[in-house]
Amino acid sequence: MSWTLVWGPVAIRDVQHIPWQVAARLCAAVTRLAETNRGQVERVSPLDPRRLMLVVPGAVAYLLLDVDSGVLHVQRMFARAVPQTGGSGWRSPGSRW
Repeated sequence: MSWTLVWGPVAIRDVQHIPWQVAARLCAAVTRLAETNRGQVERVSPLDPRRLMLVVPGAVAYLLLDVDSGVLHVQRMFARAVPQTGGSGWRSPGSRW
């Protein structure tokens, strides 16, 4: 089953504050999830299976799945720190070091 995507106004604002490479990867992952049901998805709450979190390297999207209408609502999108390779610590997705 494919889902109809609805991008919320807050998510649209959020994505404008994410480095463009990371935002492109996140938007592509959301679209792929809606089309193929594939992606790194986790439940946000064990009490509400409709609330999901989609994770890509450097970013996360919070989603709400409306099974009855077949709509996947994109509610929030955030950049997040990713582990550094070959060293210790964390870096922000937009940093070069």
